Amino acid sequence: MTHETAAANRRAALAAGAGILLGALVFGGTPAATQAIDAVTERIGQVDDDIRRFCSNIADAARDRRYALQQAEL
Repeated sequence: MTHETAAANRRAALAAGAGILLGALVFGGTPAATQAIDAVTERIGQVDDDIRRFCSNIADAARDRRYALQQAEL
């Protein structure tokens, strides 16, 4: 094997290794990112439910007070 052939083989091996490493870094993180998005989406849904209950309680109290005032006026 000549010196040029060995150098070319070394460069090809380094390029293949770099490609494999880059692919692992780019595509290897995909499931973790998806899991993080699912966790955030679930948390947002919980906060949304909490806000809905809070606002509903305020609306119920305001409605009850309005009915009481109307009853007092009659």
